[in-house]
Amino acid sequence: MERDGDLKCKLDDTTVKRLVDLAEKTTFQILPKLRQRLQSDLNLKESLAEELGELLGQRLWFVAFQFFVQIEVIRRNPDRQGTDRDFLREGQLIEENSPLTQRVYGVFLRQIEEYRKKHKEDISQVILKAKGGNARAIRSLLEWDKSWISFDLIHGEIARRGYRYRDEDRGFLELVGDAIKKKPTVRDNAEECALLSLIELYANRYDLSGKNNKHLKMLYSWLSEDLGFDSGIEEEANLRADFKYFVRYLKRHHIL
Repeated sequence: MERDGDLKCKLDDTTVKRLVDLAEKTTFQILPKLRQRLQSDLNLKESLAEELGELLGQRLWFVAFQFFVQIEVIRRNPDRQGTDRDFLREGQLIEENSPLTQRVYGVFLRQIEEYRKKHKEDISQVILKAKGGNARAIRSLLEWDKSWISFDLIHGEIARRGYRYRDEDRGFLELVGDAIKKKPTVRDNAEECALLSLIELYANRYDLSGKNNKHLKMLYSWLSEDLGFDSGIEEEANLRADFKYFVRYLKRHHIL
């Protein structure tokens, strides 16, 4: 079975660079509208924290790149007949209301709401505190999503304290280290998100209802044999070996 990394290894450097650029361009075009939508959906009176919009952009880029890689593999497969690829030619593959964008945005919004319920505080307020060097706020963000380590409000503070290193900085650095070591509250799988979005495109092109549906069985065969059905998820073995389990999986994700 081929892993996702193996699939990318089969693509030459020029192709990978093109897909990286395509993911960046797509994210750049979609993100402004998603920022506005996020501001409204969170019912924020103040402006949306710039870093929160940037984090959403990172999520979208990761999934978009995985999505484009999977599509590139499909298009390069000489054994796939045209009828199986029709769903890839219909309109824009990623736009504001496409399955992939809706999935990434929906997950992100739900996680922010869950954060607010758990901590009894808006994440925007936590970000403001983190910008001021508040150790508890920084720890909270890192425990939620390790991606925050790439933001200047956190790695800049770590670098500043680490460079000068005074006695009062030790507690802060130890606290940050403990937060980084913990399993993140958010553990999204970009490969699975991209794969589910690809399946949704197929489902929008073909009617997958019915026990003896040929398109549903074709999809199962295509994913399990041609792409290796490798989303990186733990239940992958069941998905590959059991068609009934595959159907339940699609129902659980509201595709069927």
